[in-house]
Amino acid sequence: MILRITLIVLSYSIIIFATEEFDKLPKSLQKEVNKVFKSDILLLNQIDTYQIQDTIQYFLIYKILDNKNLLGYSYLSRVNSCRSEGCSFNIIQEKKSFEYFDYFVILDTSLNIKKVNVNNYQATHGQEICSKSWLKQFISKNSESTIKYGKNIDAISGATISANNMVIDIKNKLRLLKKKL
Repeated sequence: MILRITLIVLSYSIIIFATEEFDKLPKSLQKEVNKVFKSDILLLNQIDTYQIQDTIQYFLIYKILDNKNLLGYSYLSRVNSCRSEGCSFNIIQEKKSFEYFDYFVILDTSLNIKKVNVNNYQATHGQEICSKSWLKQFISKNSESTIKYGKNIDAISGATISANNMVIDIKNKLRLLKKKL
């Protein structure tokens, strides 16, 4: 019984810690938004937050404003990866041992991707997804685009799980944004 209570408290602590961590707007997001829209006075107003139940995953949506004019949107998301001892897609789906990374996407008002950036890579393998040349493949994609890992998004040896999960997450988040906005 004590073990069960300890596990429940620990689980909630992890969720609360993860929630607190992503409530902070990363400085790298603000910096990249300013670069993309060529201005230093842009505001990011958070408009929605999604916490994925029983996980440390999240999804934050921001409006990008310049003197109350809407310039675009951005979102910040957390994606599961794998531990250094290896894993498979089944382990992630079964919520077993995994690592994660955070990334953000900057979009115009038509929800076309203008920039993708990995800003918090915690996993021990697969850092190749942080490469600017790999991330550039997402530019101009939107919810109507075909976004398929290994087809029009290059596969990465040694980063298969991280890269594939990021592609799937971007595709899903673009669809969600289209419905929501």
